[in-house]
Amino acid sequence: MLINIVDLSLNFEKKEILKEINFEVSKPQIISIIGPNGSGKTSLLRCISKIYNNFNGQVKLNGQDIKNLKQSAIAKIIGMMHQEFFSIYEYKVEDIIKLGRYISNNASYKKFEQIVNYLNLEDKLELTLNEISTGEKQLVQIAMLMYQEPEIYIFDEPISHLDPFYQNLIIRTINDLYKKHHPVLVVFHDINKAIEISDRIIILKKGELVFDDSPENLLNNISILDETFNSRSRLAKLENSDKQIILFD
Repeated sequence: MLINIVDLSLNFEKKEILKEINFEVSKPQIISIIGPNGSGKTSLLRCISKIYNNFNGQVKLNGQDIKNLKQSAIAKIIGMMHQEFFSIYEYKVEDIIKLGRYISNNASYKKFEQIVNYLNLEDKLELTLNEISTGEKQLVQIAMLMYQEPEIYIFDEPISHLDPFYQNLIIRTINDLYKKHHPVLVVFHDINKAIEISDRIIILKKGELVFDDSPENLLNNISILDETFNSRSRLAKLENSDKQIILFD
């Protein structure tokens, strides 16, 4: 069992953020997590990666209780990409990516070159984070995680506010990580993108897990989206395609 979450609950200042969440990840999958703003998506990821450790219930990684693991041990299992990535220091892109080598004992310069070329960062290595775009910052963070070489990748809203070029590059990366047998958990705001690339979708509403199933079953039960997002949705087919998308009225 790669990840096993049992009765996970989280409270901040008497406010219930997560309520008895239960699910497991036992094989390589792309698992999308969706839900309204404030539903607990980011908080869930932060519990899984032990950024938050004041939760009740259990999070187990490879059968070990995460609360008994040091952060360095967790980093060998989980690599997490955050919504925002910045530094108050003038570190170069090359140095930031190479921070991943402190986690992995097997990192090599050849591996570094492969990752940099794969993410089209060759001409950014001598620049600082303050000198590159938001999309490039996301790629730098992904490069650092890939150099870290964890077993499981977690992405928190990786394509929000990015143009199509960077969105497509990051989606390609997520698919390629899955093809290399890594489980990938991704928080999305774009529900159709989640349906398009995922093997499994988890929906949170007000801190509760209200759906955990395949995209196909979500398309067959879209009323759950209306209940979750307080909206009206319908299915539509793309022109000249059998592909279905969800439209919100």
